[in-house]
Amino acid sequence: MLLPLRGSRGNRKGVILTPMHFDGPGASVGLNLIDIIVIRPYIMLLRFKGSMHRAFPKRLEGEMALDVAQLLAMSQTQLDDLFTKSPAGPIPDGAAKGTAIIAPGTVFSKEIAELINIFDWRGKTFDGQRGVLTNRVSILGFSAIVAEVYKGESWMDKKECIVLDYSKTSMVAHYIRDEIRLIGPNFYLGKVYWGQKRLIDFCLDFNKP
Repeated sequence: MLLPLRGSRGNRKGVILTPMHFDGPGASVGLNLIDIIVIRPYIMLLRFKGSMHRAFPKRLEGEMALDVAQLLAMSQTQLDDLFTKSPAGPIPDGAAKGTAIIAPGTVFSKEIAELINIFDWRGKTFDGQRGVLTNRVSILGFSAIVAEVYKGESWMDKKECIVLDYSKTSMVAHYIRDEIRLIGPNFYLGKVYWGQKRLIDFCLDFNKP
């Protein structure tokens, strides 16, 4: 147990907590109460925070959840760094709003992304059980251009990612390969390849299909 003790004349910061030793038959009861009320809940809290840190480390470091506007403002180096540091995440299921990131970190990125969404690409719809997706294209929003979806090694850093493979499913996009990783709740960052050449970035927001 801790008791307050006045500091010396030269120390005016307040009181100092010093240990008080228990003696007698009630000592074990008092220590048990301290263990139950203080120590055990504190240990449980530390364990809980540790598990949350492993699941979402950036959120515990005080960083806000990422959104589309933040990605469009990032440089290519920042986007690449975010992709390499992110986990593959689960293979998604359902519809996602897609945003192309053509000129990252420039004043034109947002306008280009909106133009592409108006006249062409709207997003992707995943069928997680079948391992396929369709792209929603054109101003009418119909589905086209099918891809296989599976986990594999990234061409960028050799670590696990989710691969969107058009090589066996589309004559139009035969040479296209996308890779995505989870950067937030239901939010993925992607890389587009033409053959082995990297083209652009994009993001998929399953919170706003």
